[in-house]
Amino acid sequence: MLLSTWFIKILNGSGMLILKLLGIPSSSHRHIHSPEEIQMLIAESRDGGVLEPDEQHRLHRALELGLKTTHQLMVPRRFIAAIDVNKPAEQILQEVAASPYSHLPVYRNSLDNVIGILHTKEVVLEYLARGAIDPVENIIHPILYVPENLSAEGLLKLMRQEHRHQAIVVDEFGGTEGFVTIEDVLIEMLGEVADEFTIDVPQPEILPDGRIRLPGLMRLEEAKEWTGLAWQGEVGTLNGFIIETLGRVPDVGERLVVGSLALEIEQVEQRIIVSVLATPRGSSEEKCLG
Repeated sequence: MLLSTWFIKILNGSGMLILKLLGIPSSSHRHIHSPEEIQMLIAESRDGGVLEPDEQHRLHRALELGLKTTHQLMVPRRFIAAIDVNKPAEQILQEVAASPYSHLPVYRNSLDNVIGILHTKEVVLEYLARGAIDPVENIIHPILYVPENLSAEGLLKLMRQEHRHQAIVVDEFGGTEGFVTIEDVLIEMLGEVADEFTIDVPQPEILPDGRIRLPGLMRLEEAKEWTGLAWQGEVGTLNGFIIETLGRVPDVGERLVVGSLALEIEQVEQRIIVSVLATPRGSSEEKCLG
């Protein structure tokens, strides 16, 4: 290789000179891997012992992030904890003190009119220093507004450009659809990280009798990982799928069959399915339910 280096440089240089004289742009020779090839390399690395299973899972989630939209990552409108700017300062202070969140959207009259975001730490520090707080309008920060069909990668890029960690997700009519934070994107990549401030929500789990408990707000692609069933529908969550299938909100204890699964509605609150019990059809448990 050392002996032939000079000759290779002459060949490459003359070739590039000819291309330049002919007006043809030169391109570097690189092998570009498709996402499918990268997935295969990750799987082979796991099988070869280079990657641990949890590392392979995180890399898999990171690759799929580009396929996610902001709508899939956001906290839906009805679960947004927000502050009404028209409330008295004392009541706002009480809500801030009782909230586990470090940032709260602030709206005027309606959640469709979010005017900014409140840093709860700043409110507490101001109250400790002065024994009172200024009107909320004077201490809120600007907030980012993003469309619901924006990709997760586009969301991260926009947040970096605007130096924002939170955004209000709006629909095609400008109404508030949800609330998304940079933590939601990180959770999508790395998985859920539990702490003392995490709200107690149902988690997917396999029960001793073989049934699978699925949260109603679990996304369909995640439900596929637990059940092996390719859920088909125009909605994004298990709750939406069941309501779309039945054409109504089901009652607790109601059962239905979807593909290879028998589903039983375990818990419903405020017209939302909180949890579902899934049983593979043909199992002894499913026969007992029948």
